[in-house]
Amino acid sequence: MARNPSNKRIIWNRLLRYLSFLSISILLIAIFWCPPMSLSPEIKKVIFTDTLCTQYKIDTSLIKQNDQSLRREIILIGYKKAVDEISSRNDRSNSWFHIKFLIIGAILSVLGYSVFKKRLDGIKDIIEWDLFYMLIGICALISFSIDIQIRQNVLVTNQLGLWISQYIEPLVNKGLVVPEHYLTSSHTYIGWEQFLRISGTQKGFQMDPIYSLTFWPASHILTWILYISYLILGLTNQNSEKNHKIAKQFLFFSIHISIILFAIMGTSLPNILRINIKPFGRELFVKPMIATSVFVCMGILIALIYWCSKKLYKSNKTN
Repeated sequence: MARNPSNKRIIWNRLLRYLSFLSISILLIAIFWCPPMSLSPEIKKVIFTDTLCTQYKIDTSLIKQNDQSLRREIILIGYKKAVDEISSRNDRSNSWFHIKFLIIGAILSVLGYSVFKKRLDGIKDIIEWDLFYMLIGICALISFSIDIQIRQNVLVTNQLGLWISQYIEPLVNKGLVVPEHYLTSSHTYIGWEQFLRISGTQKGFQMDPIYSLTFWPASHILTWILYISYLILGLTNQNSEKNHKIAKQFLFFSIHISIILFAIMGTSLPNILRINIKPFGRELFVKPMIATSVFVCMGILIALIYWCSKKLYKSNKTN
């Protein structure tokens, strides 16, 4: 017995909806990814030699006369400032993370109390309730906004760590910059920041794109849950008053603008740096502007996929 054509259509539409949510989830994970960064090839070639000192008109005789003590003191002061800034930024990120949980927890507590007070009948009434839908959206918006602040701190600490690995730790290792492979010699010292940036066939924490693809998105799991919940509720919450529709549209655009802002802020780096935008296979380090364009396109694509999915769901309901 042949199936009803309308049933086939329902199955295909449901499959497309599932695929759209899967695509959105993958794109969101990619945006949450903090790709490895490296110095540009031109900067890597810079070596502090007498030639460089001559180029920048540095009096090398004064450096030699000072018996290296002044240079050592300046290096230690710079290193201490960098370490203090990394520690401060990490504390700030932890504070933002706690604030995010407190704010969202407070909103969800108020929402739970409102559900209890309103005495809604069943899960269907709760899902279709405008206030429930909009508060979940507000929680997602707050979570994205705080994640932007956290990612900014991460980018600064990564740059400071890169500076230490390239210009401070090599001083105690006879000029050896980030090693291309694990060195087995017991006489070779590898600093912590250099260890994190080991590259080659075996990579360290900061240079392994696959590991970072699983590590960084995990710290945004709450945002992912809230956003996906907001999208799912948006499909079922279609009928509301005109004022509510305007508020919902404003919230929709605000959330997706925050996603695009996250994509911009998460890859906005100085031009002396390069970003690896290819997590699998051969590395592809590009300029920050190119990386930003790629991540922004992913943010726009998320909004377009969901908008098409919502239109498809609405047309099926009317039919």
